[in-house]
Amino acid sequence: MTALLEKDLRLLLVRKSSILIFIVIGVVFTWEFSSSFSGAYLTMLGALLALSTLSYDDTDNCMEFLFTLPCTRKQYVIEKYLFVYGISLVAGLIAIVIIIGSGIIQGIPINTLTFIEIIASEIPILVATGGIPIPLQLKFGPEKSRMVLLALIGCVFVVAYTFAKIADIGSVLESLVVTLDTMNPVSMIIGLVVILAILSAGSMMASMRIVENREF
Repeated sequence: MTALLEKDLRLLLVRKSSILIFIVIGVVFTWEFSSSFSGAYLTMLGALLALSTLSYDDTDNCMEFLFTLPCTRKQYVIEKYLFVYGISLVAGLIAIVIIIGSGIIQGIPINTLTFIEIIASEIPILVATGGIPIPLQLKFGPEKSRMVLLALIGCVFVVAYTFAKIADIGSVLESLVVTLDTMNPVSMIIGLVVILAILSAGSMMASMRIVENREF
């Protein structure tokens, strides 16, 4: 599995110029917009960059070659999740460093609540842009997976719009805000992590089943 991680890291480092540009954009966004937005943005870019290694694996029969080596399909899936989540977390940490540096330069105080907001914005983005697309891309490939993901987003939008029309969305949102305000921030983060960990585990199991059933 270490060799797989090294392979993906080398593939990622080929795009050093893109990584540098994304960091510069993250600095600009941190300077101009909110810190939570910057954290979510860089986390998303980290996940998307890491996911690009799946496209490399699908070209020139690379995946078929990998499975002729001492590498099981289960190990491949686990490594891909470790890599995508790991790069996303590194991007999130870079965002925190940028936010702290920007706060020092601009004289903006960085308190515990700021860090909680950053983490709360990064974790859902990590799963949404990292965990969910992996089984889609393994199943449909890089091009079709984008269409499927857009279709899923469209379905979610339609369901949300229908719910908003049927229910009193204003009172629902007000109750949600009141509930979140009364919650302990640490407990909220822990609950969010648990929920997203369960979703990630389900995504990984689906990916393992897809790869096990895939013919090369």
